[in-house]
Amino acid sequence: MIYVGYFGPVDGKVYTIKYQKHGLPYMHLLIFLREDYKIYTVEHMDTFISAQISDPDQHPQLYAMVTKYMLHNPYEPI
Repeated sequence: MIYVGYFGPVDGKVYTIKYQKHGLPYMHLLIFLREDYKIYTVEHMDTFISAQISDPDQHPQLYAMVTKYMLHNPYEPI
């Protein structure tokens, strides 16, 4: 079966749904792309996914919350 998704034609998928301590669901998903559409480089992945932090001058409260709760240094414990 072939699905056409955001990344291109998908030959298959495998997923599992789990629940956190407070009952909130989350999913692990593995998709199998057609050979011509597979992502092999970071540069290719960057065309699909990006992230940025809000401007601290325009949105100081949001900036403070994101930098406090959503970022961590890989060399320091969370």
